[in-house]
Amino acid sequence: MKLTRRAFQRRALELGVGLAAIAHAPMSKAQAPFPSQPIRFIVPFGAGGSPDVFTRLLAKELSERVKQPVIVENRPGANGMLGTQYVARSAPADGYTILYGTNSGISAARAMVKNLSYDPTTDLAGVAMTQETSFLLVTGAANRGMTLAQLIQRIRDEPGRYEIGGASVTTAVTAQMMANAGKIKAVYVPYKENSRMLLDIMSGQIAVGLSPILAATPLLEAGKVVPLAVSGSQRVQLLPNVPTLSEQLPGVVLTTWTGYFVPSRAPRAVVDYLHRQITEISALPELQKFIVESGRQFSMTPSEIDQFVKKDEPRWSALLKDAGIQPE
Repeated sequence: MKLTRRAFQRRALELGVGLAAIAHAPMSKAQAPFPSQPIRFIVPFGAGGSPDVFTRLLAKELSERVKQPVIVENRPGANGMLGTQYVARSAPADGYTILYGTNSGISAARAMVKNLSYDPTTDLAGVAMTQETSFLLVTGAANRGMTLAQLIQRIRDEPGRYEIGGASVTTAVTAQMMANAGKIKAVYVPYKENSRMLLDIMSGQIAVGLSPILAATPLLEAGKVVPLAVSGSQRVQLLPNVPTLSEQLPGVVLTTWTGYFVPSRAPRAVVDYLHRQITEISALPELQKFIVESGRQFSMTPSEIDQFVKKDEPRWSALLKDAGIQPE
């Protein structure tokens, strides 16, 4: 259709007004600077434990930095897999929902559950690693002065009588590694809550248990439980006189790692922004103290985390198989 000069000018004016309206329209939620709304951390463990405490310290500092509310929500259950599943499959992929992730809900999950509803390697994207943590083998106050070597000898002398408690897949595997290396026969008792296990150790219901170090610290200070060994490759700063399991049982080394993840479809720019923030906050003295007292700093870039998880998954599959733990 041929336009007259006047009609052409009118169309040009209309088009200009339309473009100006688009240019001055409010940005959509997807285009808004991040973060422009509250951020939520999902901790797949109960309130009051080490994952919860650490994440709340981090959330408080992050809120002050980004000038937005940062909420911590606990979704415990199934060795951390319920909360992990929620972030992997149900949370919006916009970076506003962040998972506190561990090996139990990510690397070991597929080897523990036959029909896992999420894919740990494709449904989640790494943001920041924070810590590699050792577990502490503890016994009741009645056994004060007993060494790890003496405990192993007692279990050898009375096979099947002694019980080792734990509340995670890592503790179950560690207990089996101890049994294999020490040529001992002990009964592993799985607990849903670490606090319940510690109560049973104090009362003498079970002989020993593997606990997160910081969860056991108040009881250590009160003299209600006694430390025997740590599960990592080296002694920890908080308990420098407590030996490692491998000092008595060569090859028995197992730790858990922790970090933060988002749904894999989250924008890369948001992932990188969160990585910088979490890494910087984790380096602050208060959080560093928390990290080094029970383990060591464990830092990676987002892409390194994704590659690490892909390699760690078959490692945990082999560990669980060797421990006789079958997927359910």
